[in-house]
This record gives sequence, C-alpha cells and structure tokens, in this order.
Amino acid sequence: MVDQGTQWVIGAYYNLWPDGSTDTSIPDPDPFRGLVMNHRVGNTNANLYRREALARVNNWNEATPYYDDPNLHLRLLKAGTNYVIDPVVRSCYRHHAGEHRVTNNNKALQTSQAVDLIVETINFLSSNRPDYFQQNAPFFLGALLRAIRILATYDLDAATVAYRIHFGPAAKWAIDRPYELVGRYTRLYPYLGFRNLERLRLALATVLPAALKRRLKA
Repeated sequence: MVDQGTQWVIGAYYNLWPDGSTDTSIPDPDPFRGLVMNHRVGNTNANLYRREALARVNNWNEATPYYDDPNLHLRLLKAGTNYVIDPVVRSCYRHHAGEHRVTNNNKALQTSQAVDLIVETINFLSSNRPDYFQQNAPFFLGALLRAIRILATYDLDAATVAYRIHFGPAAKWAIDRPYELVGRYTRLYPYLGFRNLERLRLALATVLPAALKRRLKA
C-alpha cells in the first residue's frame, strides 16, 4: 500500500540488452547516491509520479534528451518530493542497438550531461545538506571523477577542462580522504597530469587484455 502522501514511487526494473542478456537495477536506498551512480533511482517506465509533483518541478526537460530521467529525478529530490522505494522488479527496459537510438548517437554529449548533473547534485548537497555531503563526499566526488574519466574516452579535451575546474588547485570540494568508485591510479592525476594519464590509458586500451585493464582500474 502506498501512503496517500506519497508523490513518487521509485521502482526496480530489469535491462534487456540487444544481445539478449539481462541485468536488474534495484533502487539505491539513498536516492541521491543512486542518482549519481548507475541510475539506481528508477526510470520513467519503472517509476510512478503524481501529476502535481511533476508540475511542481516543470516536468521533463527536453533540453537534456540524453539525461532527461536523472535530470527530472534530481529536481524532484531537490524539491523534497515525498517518495517510497519499491525494490520489486516490475518493468523491463529494452535497449536497442544502432545509431538511431538517442543515447547511442552522441556519447560525448551524453557523458557531458552526466558530469553536469553530478556537479549540480554536489552543489545542492554541499550548500543545503553540508553534514550529509561531508560524510558522503568520497562517494560523490568519486562519482564525478568517474564520469569525467568516462568523458575522456569520448572527448579528452572537454574532460581535461572539467577535471581542471572540479579537481584542480582551486577545487572547492577538496577532501583529505581517497575517492570511492575509481581506481587507485587516479591518485596520480595531481602529480602526472590528468590528460597525460588518460592519453596513456586510451592508448593502452587498444592493446592490453581485458583482465589486465580491470586490474589497472582497481
């Protein structure tokens, strides 16, 4: 039973990939953490929303076609929308191959929007929930660095600028703890340079076996 005051049900779903494989996406108990890592805060076909809750945050934003669901979910969270989490898988997200799928035709822009969303999330939490942010800073900053690293795969110049802004000498979120969600080698960025290491990673990615690449990320 959903309480009458509930305005948003965050639902679980399973992915069906073009090769026929499947995996499940169970919502994170903490929606802010789920938002910035693997979209574990449901999606449009898995979630339920009250119309007034959507209207309060101006509905989906068509200006962010690659990240419209997470963008909506961040605005719902910022608005303090009353939610419940349903961990039972009740829907399927069918992924299609091919260049005509929106999320396939511009990976650089898609990942750039992911970086922007995480930055907006961190800005909100650090300003409005500073104690919570400080406690969870290694996770959120690690999620941001991970997204910037992914962006480097598609647009090294843009990723280098993003790294300099958010993790350079003037970074406003500096902490004295290791970041989560990223490999240990990322601790060398301040010393050897983000661009240098990412160029090396991209070069090695074409020749190293998958098992060794996984070890280097650890």
